[in-house]
Amino acid sequence: MKIGITEDYPVKPLLEKKLLKNLLLDNKNLHKSEILLAWRVKIDEAYLSKFKNLRFIIRYGSGYDNIDIDYLKKNRIHLFNNPDYAYRDVAETTLALIFNFVRRISEYNQLAIDTSRNFDKSFLGFDNQDSLQHMNIGIIGCGKIGSEVCRKISPFVSKIFYFDKRIVNFNKKFTNIYKKNLNFLIKNSDIISLHLDLNTKTKGFINENNLNLIKKPTILINASREELIDNYDYLFNAIKKNIISHVGLDISFNHSTTTNSKLIKAWKSKNQKYSNKIIINPHVAFYSKQSFYKMRIEAANMALKIIKNNNTTINKIL
Repeated sequence: MKIGITEDYPVKPLLEKKLLKNLLLDNKNLHKSEILLAWRVKIDEAYLSKFKNLRFIIRYGSGYDNIDIDYLKKNRIHLFNNPDYAYRDVAETTLALIFNFVRRISEYNQLAIDTSRNFDKSFLGFDNQDSLQHMNIGIIGCGKIGSEVCRKISPFVSKIFYFDKRIVNFNKKFTNIYKKNLNFLIKNSDIISLHLDLNTKTKGFINENNLNLIKKPTILINASREELIDNYDYLFNAIKKNIISHVGLDISFNHSTTTNSKLIKAWKSKNQKYSNKIIINPHVAFYSKQSFYKMRIEAANMALKIIKNNNTTINKIL
């Protein structure tokens, strides 16, 4: 059974070649693949029409919103994802954004750059700065990443509210974590962090209606997918109204409506009134050299297990 890797893979597949040996095809013979290791390219009917022998797709990452599930079902192509390799890294990025915004690290850094005063003696701090220990955080989506955020931030915050269809069983030492409905979470959280898979039910999950439920200036973090936020102009308007105090994003930009939005223009501008309230990373929260290595190892080993018909139900989506 031959194995291919999508052409958009960002590194030379030397590690995969070491594990898969002569099973791994080069790009010239990619369409002969029976198992395809997939990076971020859009995998739909147009892409797959040349793959006449394809039986399995393994996503390098956890999300599979770039893959046409209906086409796979119709053509009996099985799909696997790889959810375990980097959930701690994404949780750490989420915490880093939260700590930066709460402690106002980047804003103070800019203030220190811009001022000619002896600022350390003449400046006390921002009047509206709160202590994290008195703040509540709302976690929307409490799978592997959301649960890890809960565990990591629990010692630092007052209360954690999570919204998820399942009940998550945390260790008894985590006494400040509560399952709540979405309206309660939005109304009572000082920080809201999104950790949802992207699908038809979650697309546009944060929209104008639930932004209007927010009762006090709130930090919003999205280290999941761009499309979970319905409209980035609405999000910028919420910043202007001080409904949202700060926004931290770790996403890919797939839509011109986002890249041309007021939020992105404000982020790129020199107007620090708004740009200091926005931090955007280029969808790298998953990355560390250790997690990237683990991701590649696990994806390649999954292909070998499929060939050996060993534990093929693990991480199976279709």
